[in-house]
Amino acid sequence: EQTTRIDEIVSYQRQRAAVAGTSSVTRPIPLAPILRRLCASLDKVHHDRHLKCSVQVPADLQIRADEGDLFELLGNLLENAYKHCSARVSVTATLAGARLDLDVEDDGEGFRDTDVERLLQRGERADQRHPGDGIGLAVVSEIVRQYRGELRVLASDLGGARIRVTLPA
Repeated sequence: EQTTRIDEIVSYQRQRAAVAGTSSVTRPIPLAPILRRLCASLDKVHHDRHLKCSVQVPADLQIRADEGDLFELLGNLLENAYKHCSARVSVTATLAGARLDLDVEDDGEGFRDTDVERLLQRGERADQRHPGDGIGLAVVSEIVRQYRGELRVLASDLGGARIRVTLPA
């Protein structure tokens, strides 16, 4: 399963590299339906854990992005949150002027301060107890950088990690 996931990520990154420098196809995409779909899929994957995902995103909130980039970014953030949470995942998004703030939080153990910069590098993992390839946050970081955004790793009020992505609206 991990090998298949790595192959998919490598293939996706090769496609992105092939079109780097060209204008990718971006369009306004409603954020809430994508988040709800991804959470519903992850609920099924983790059904035995009885997790609760809360999505608090205005129904009319849109982001101008390539749909593949958006699914990759959100999928990686949510997959990590589901993997590391104890029982809860929370997603909020707000529009503040010319920027969109997206927070993905969990109630897991969170990150140690020393892990943060290292975690944004390919192949690095904070928790060896859960399966993974250490590519997810690095891919998220690359996509955020491509869109001239900002990625921050913070402590969550839920007790675990909060990943905040800020992108131009």
